[in-house]
Amino acid sequence: MNKAIFKYKKDDGTISDRVLLKPTLLKESTNSLKDFQNPNVKYIHGYEIKRSGMTGIEIAQYEKLVEEYFTIAFPTLEAFLSQNGLDPKKLEQKSFKKDGIQDLKIV
Repeated sequence: MNKAIFKYKKDDGTISDRVLLKPTLLKESTNSLKDFQNPNVKYIHGYEIKRSGMTGIEIAQYEKLVEEYFTIAFPTLEAFLSQNGLDPKKLEQKSFKKDGIQDLKIV
């Protein structure tokens, strides 16, 4: 599973480190991660773990189960996390404007 790691600058000027699981690029024609520099790309979209107060082990559990979910495709990601003892409210689907993204790495 790919991860997008980047710094995001909000409209108010604050900058934060972000990590998205299973990132996709939203634009008008294609959806390939290699096309980030394409001027048609407007957003990056994926799942972000709310890491505040979580340990590295807990974060790794979420990353592992999200990857497993997309491999075997359960009915909903929220139900899958709940069935495996994790709080689905700790994961949210997010989109970020391309203009606010710096130092993007896809790993």
